[in-house]
Amino acid sequence: MLRYICYYFHPKFIQHIVQGISVLFFGIACYFSPFHILNIFAIPIIFGTIFGIAINIYTCKECIEYFTVDHTFDGSDMNRRLVKSINPYFNAIIWGILLTYNHSIDASVLLSITCAMSSLIFKRNISIKKLALYFAFISLVSWIISFTVAYVERYYLFNWDRVKKDRYKSVPLSYIKKWHECYVIHAVGYRTMKISFYILLLFVILHNLRIINM
Repeated sequence: MLRYICYYFHPKFIQHIVQGISVLFFGIACYFSPFHILNIFAIPIIFGTIFGIAINIYTCKECIEYFTVDHTFDGSDMNRRLVKSINPYFNAIIWGILLTYNHSIDASVLLSITCAMSSLIFKRNISIKKLALYFAFISLVSWIISFTVAYVERYYLFNWDRVKKDRYKSVPLSYIKKWHECYVIHAVGYRTMKISFYILLLFVILHNLRIINM
């Protein structure tokens, strides 16, 4: 098993990959726990991972060459790749987990503390089903915004010769549009998801203070 992991994954990132997978399985276990606070802790981890994998399925299929450890073009060289494979679904799962697990843990801790304090002080809880629906909604909104921005930039905005010269000097011109689309989807998607989470957290606090009803 260890030999398989060392062969398929970049050695500098094996620890992070194992941590990310462990966090995901811990989140799934928490979701099926009989304790409400652990159910809440699980929601950001599960939906953050789903969101990461979902956008990476598209970007890995669109431009698998983008997915090197430092996002520099390497052609068919596997030495700079996080995953020594060009299978888009395998890459999407690993990249989706790796890029989200740290942020998901932070979100889980914040949400759990907020809900626990509200339950103790204000005797007010929010159901897991509602939280799951809200996270599904902000994931969908973040997905739509990131793909819309990427689509507009790819087809309507840029002089691609200038983009290559200024930003992607090592990337062949034939890859520039796909490469930039992947960059925009990741940058906009994850930032939008983060902002959406903080807005949702604010609404949860207002709900617990009985200012609004969710």
